[in-house]
Amino acid sequence: MSFTLSTPVSAELHIGCKQSTPSTTLHRAALHPSKSLSTSRATFTTRCVASSRDDSSSRRDVMLSSAGMIALSSFIPALPAFADDEPLGTHYGAANPPATPGKVGGVAKAQARYTFQYPESWKEENISKVEKGTNGTDVRFNGPARKKEKAFVLTLLNYGGKTGFTMEQNPITLLQSLTGSLFFFVDALEDGELTAKTITKNGKKFFEYSLVGNDSYLVQVTVTDGRVFGFFVNAQQKFFESDQALLRTMLDSFDTYANTDGGQDA
Repeated sequence: MSFTLSTPVSAELHIGCKQSTPSTTLHRAALHPSKSLSTSRATFTTRCVASSRDDSSSRRDVMLSSAGMIALSSFIPALPAFADDEPLGTHYGAANPPATPGKVGGVAKAQARYTFQYPESWKEENISKVEKGTNGTDVRFNGPARKKEKAFVLTLLNYGGKTGFTMEQNPITLLQSLTGSLFFFVDALEDGELTAKTITKNGKKFFEYSLVGNDSYLVQVTVTDGRVFGFFVNAQQKFFESDQALLRTMLDSFDTYANTDGGQDA
């Protein structure tokens, strides 16, 4: 699935003309998990209004305008790349049991139980045994401090069999059960507007949620080989809107793997 984010900004440059109204359009390409955005481009145009003077005066003005444009162009700084242009890294997580000492860096793909992509500037946090045992947090990445964006995975053993987590149950009930010990998400649920739908990725059924409020989330949840996995991408409302393409790309990159080690999950 692709998304396009286009931001029009005005700035029109006129030289040697009676009226000047600056205009420039910047275009941002759709994010894609496998490659970064193209660099933003700006086009400066020059327009002159014909006057009633003789042809030689008009030609002289056009020549002066062109010379001025060439000289001025050398002083126009290159526009900075958008933050969304940065490459994405891939995290492979093992869904370690609560007693596992906290560590960062993930595991090799062959040992992974889940994966997702994240901006390489985001920092991975060391998850404590207490947090892992209390609410099932397996990994968390934090974005720039000023935005307070984050992405994290919750994973729990599905002890209950038919009465535990299943992809046949009501998606809202499943989400509430999964996040019952996540106090900040419970608060966001109470204050925000939640929508849910069912999607299929790589032959697996997922529940996908959008929670919009002061603290907004995109979430995907699935059950794989006796474990429930939830991937959460979070941002404050203003950044949830402006960074929607990036957050969506991260969400769509989430996937789970079967338990291939031949043993039981702990």
